[in-house]
Amino acid sequence: LSYSGEELMKQLDLSFFRAPTDNDTCGGIVPQDMPFKIRGTLPFSLYFTDNLIEFLRTRATVVSLNSYAYLWRMFGLDRLHRRKRSSETDAGFANESEVNMSSIVAYGEHIAAKIDVTTHANSATAVNVTVDADTRLPILPRVGLHMKIPAKYDTVEMLARGPHENYSDRMSGAAMGTWRWSVGDLFVPYLRPSENGGREKVRFVSLTAKDGSGLLVVPTNRSAHVSVSRYSVEETDKAEHLQDLVSADPDYLHLHVDHRHMGLGGENSW
Repeated sequence: LSYSGEELMKQLDLSFFRAPTDNDTCGGIVPQDMPFKIRGTLPFSLYFTDNLIEFLRTRATVVSLNSYAYLWRMFGLDRLHRRKRSSETDAGFANESEVNMSSIVAYGEHIAAKIDVTTHANSATAVNVTVDADTRLPILPRVGLHMKIPAKYDTVEMLARGPHENYSDRMSGAAMGTWRWSVGDLFVPYLRPSENGGREKVRFVSLTAKDGSGLLVVPTNRSAHVSVSRYSVEETDKAEHLQDLVSADPDYLHLHVDHRHMGLGGENSW
């Protein structure tokens, strides 16, 4: 997506995974020199796929089913393969020029989405998404959009809960207001890199460059969760320590606008 010769967005896709937090991971996982076992009560109907069978064969661990991170990986949410099933493009010239694109996309074996994008002559773009996820999946950590934005748009302004990071179950102390940060200020340096820097109840988010140009996103969902980072979810997930966290594409930022984002939990994760 570009306007007046300036690139505004390199990539737009859906996102269903987050870099697991300690609470996501530490739901009673105990390494053992014994065959793989599962303990706990299934929160969903467990069924076997090739990915899950391979996971069970190759792990020698006792896993509590409170460990969302293991369940997400069991079902391949951290490595979803995107397959476009169909795509249509329609250019209309009524009162103003606009291009309508509609795609049906499969994410792995258990998630499908219909993505409708309408771009107007002034570069205003409307994105509507319908997601159909298999009810046998574990709780999804997020359902939302992921956009790659040129790194020069590194001033972030939001009408949201703030000023500090907050999540759906960690926001009572975050006031609603208009807040402004640099992208670097949004990053929270947890000892083990994980999901961080999110803001809840976002009404709008803008990313601007020093010359004032930039991108404005207005979610139609008044409960949207937004985060902006120099690092992708995959890069954050793979890093064991802060010094391991390196952006593979430093010319771009990662903007997530989530329809829903899972809370951080804690009461059943230790």
